[in-house]
Amino acid sequence: MNVFGQSLILKSEKMDMTFLWGMDRECFYLDSSILYAENLRFMTDDFWSMVLELKKYGEFEFDGAGRLDAKERPYFENKTSTIFQMIRNYTMYQMEKLNANNYQQPPDVQIGSFKIKWDLRTDWETLLEETCSVFKLLYSVNYQLWKINDLANKKNRARS
Repeated sequence: MNVFGQSLILKSEKMDMTFLWGMDRECFYLDSSILYAENLRFMTDDFWSMVLELKKYGEFEFDGAGRLDAKERPYFENKTSTIFQMIRNYTMYQMEKLNANNYQQPPDVQIGSFKIKWDLRTDWETLLEETCSVFKLLYSVNYQLWKINDLANKKNRARS
């Protein structure tokens, strides 16, 4: 329950993830965390094209997980490029993992989430058409990241 509006939870059993589609006091929105980000290094240009295509709809936001400290900010701060922010968050996590004494950190990388918002005055036909297109893109982006783990798990089971 969202006290400021309503939301619908869309769950993918296959990938074990949820998408939120709803409205609050300010807008309609579709929200998705980026799971399996540890697989970003395996993504093709088609993957990055899909990420950029999300910017065609509504008001696109990337909320990056983690924050830069004052020492890192001059070298890594960027508020205009989603791709740079995603790669930066992934790279900083990997560098932290590499420099840590414990290499057995959890493999899941939290790099952030995508949120696409539409004005409450958006006509219903446009809203449904665009949210369907955005959901398809968000699902595809997350599916490509998830599929790397799925293939590795199947390969490991076949060896056992």
